[in-house]
Amino acid sequence: MESSAMRWIAALLIPAAFANDTAMHDGGAGPEPVGWTKKTESVIRMVREEVVVEMNPFDSAVSCRFVFVSGKKDAPAVQFLGFPDITRSDQYEGDTIGPLRDMRTFVDGREVKSELVSKRMGEDGQWIDLPAADPPCETWHVVKVSFPPGEEVVVERRFRTDNARTAGGPVFFGYTTETGGNWRGTIGEGRFVVHLAEGMGAAQLALEPTTGWRRSDDGRTLTLVWKDFEPRTDDERRWWSVGWMPREGIMTDEDKLRADLKAVFAD
Repeated sequence: MESSAMRWIAALLIPAAFANDTAMHDGGAGPEPVGWTKKTESVIRMVREEVVVEMNPFDSAVSCRFVFVSGKKDAPAVQFLGFPDITRSDQYEGDTIGPLRDMRTFVDGREVKSELVSKRMGEDGQWIDLPAADPPCETWHVVKVSFPPGEEVVVERRFRTDNARTAGGPVFFGYTTETGGNWRGTIGEGRFVVHLAEGMGAAQLALEPTTGWRRSDDGRTLTLVWKDFEPRTDDERRWWSVGWMPREGIMTDEDKLRADLKAVFAD
């Protein structure tokens, strides 16, 4: 996952302009309590994360569910959680990342409105607030969440996104758990399910990690479960991805990709 195709999911920590219980992040995965350093963890633990992906050949519908419990004893803990909205095309590396579409966020089953926040890194290494997205910049869907002491809080996000592509490799959906390392302690459980669109079960798949997946009898559902893991120190549980290739060879041309797709998945 350290390949050029996967570097986009690396955590980018942003100094938060709030008190210690508040945070925001760039994402590429679930919510992360940024403002906390790699040596200091949040007071909140992620006890479960569940990600379900409906993967089509070129885009995916994603549903994420995160269950948190605060370890703060005397009062609610408050965090600003940011969900990323990234579009990137690296002509040199041949990588492409699509933006998020139709983002919806829910807290304990209630839909909440996100605020779009954009920032750009200045030459001095400090973040500059922008009135609107003006590339190059980072943009987040931001929500403020209160975590009562000892109670489970469920944060969900649902969106669509184009699958990523890289020269010489598969079309893939990738997810990082590394940003979750700044939550308190270990992540209790990560359950990741990818449903492949009809016809994709016969595709040549590229899975990361290469082991640990369970595949359904019809070949269309892939499941990966990790228990009680710390992605900051567990190198093999920092990320995962599911990719497909209609045939062996370099896949850089979109029109050719779609032509290959029709040939492989023809009715």
